[in-house]
Amino acid sequence: MKKIFGLCLFLITACTSKKNQFIEDFGVFVNETEANYENYSEDEWKATELEYLNYQAEKKKLKTEFDSLEAKQIRTFETRFKNVKIRRDPFNNLLDIIFD
Repeated sequence: MKKIFGLCLFLITACTSKKNQFIEDFGVFVNETEANYENYSEDEWKATELEYLNYQAEKKKLKTEFDSLEAKQIRTFETRFKNVKIRRDPFNNLLDIIFD
């Protein structure tokens, strides 16, 4: 019986769609960035920005799969990341501040 339960649990977790996993992972990434950006070194921040670009590339691959609510949630994550970027370095993000 435990084996059947374990197999069912595995199948349920393995069947998480790529888009749902993307949204969950992107949300965790943004939450962690918001919570820790003030402590990032320059190298850590560059790695964070590269990771953000990777999320943007993945979003582009999956964009036809998102419904309107999922797309709205992703835009919210992007806005939150942009705000962190501005708070971290307002001078170098002056154009984003002006045209926001």
